[in-house]
Amino acid sequence: METMPEPPWKTVVVTDGRAGNEAQALALAEALSRAVPVVTESVQVESASWATALPPAVLHGLGLALTGLRTRLPEGADLLIGAGRRAGPVVAAAGRRSGAATVQLMAPQMPLSAFSLVVAPSHDGLEGPNVLSSIGALSRITKVRVNEAARTWPRSNLPPEPRLAVLVGGPSKSAEFEASDWEHLIALLNAASKTHSLLITPSRRTPEDLQTRLIDQFAADHFVWDGSGANPYPGLLRLVEAVLVTADSVNMASEAASTGLPVHVMPVTKLAPKLAKFHADLEARGASRQVALPLQSWAYDPLAEADRAAEEVIKRLGWDS
Repeated sequence: METMPEPPWKTVVVTDGRAGNEAQALALAEALSRAVPVVTESVQVESASWATALPPAVLHGLGLALTGLRTRLPEGADLLIGAGRRAGPVVAAAGRRSGAATVQLMAPQMPLSAFSLVVAPSHDGLEGPNVLSSIGALSRITKVRVNEAARTWPRSNLPPEPRLAVLVGGPSKSAEFEASDWEHLIALLNAASKTHSLLITPSRRTPEDLQTRLIDQFAADHFVWDGSGANPYPGLLRLVEAVLVTADSVNMASEAASTGLPVHVMPVTKLAPKLAKFHADLEARGASRQVALPLQSWAYDPLAEADRAAEEVIKRLGWDS
């Protein structure tokens, strides 16, 4: 940017509407707000069908990202934060037009040089002078947030200590589950229930029959979220001594590791190489271990990758002066 804008700085979060992408972009915006005076707006991009059909690199190369955009972007941004491959070309084009700084989260599938900074997990293998590698996904989980969420927990439903949070994912393009994986999970929970109360939260990808089975087998003596009402997941992380997470989700494991709690990872039949690399990185960091019984306990410094990314953004933009 040619001249240094005056604080508070305006940050616009641009995402493709996917919950995981939006969470990471908001995590960075919130981390910035903890460090410097910023105001934040969020927008979900909607593009014409012809623009959506083009790969991000092609859309960017042809200079058509804003031509195909149906969403009105807020004006006057000092910083644009994009997450998701559909947001990348829009953020790059809007930044060029307005002179705003641009940060893209995750591999943008287009030239890295189009952005002021790219923040991508180390398992993506991106390299460049404007690339910051993170361990896993940027997380909105902080001590303050889980403490606030825990206050709303219905105490009448809270089983006794010690407690184990169980974060259950499901099949994806990067993870294949077989029936034996679910049987392994049920066996682990049966064994763990002898020493810990279970606080179980399925996800959008958890098969419906498994959700029913979890409720039938564990809801009488433990807590199983049935999908009704707000997801109690953030508050769970304040009320437990450890976390068990299925290996299919980078976001879930990253968020669990942001608490400093021991993270026990249940492997699945087939993981994409990038996902396997993420779990190796997380274990090397000291945050996680492959689940084994009896459950162990250990300590480590919580992940704070959103705050680390925010520090880099602030330094590169000169906002620390």
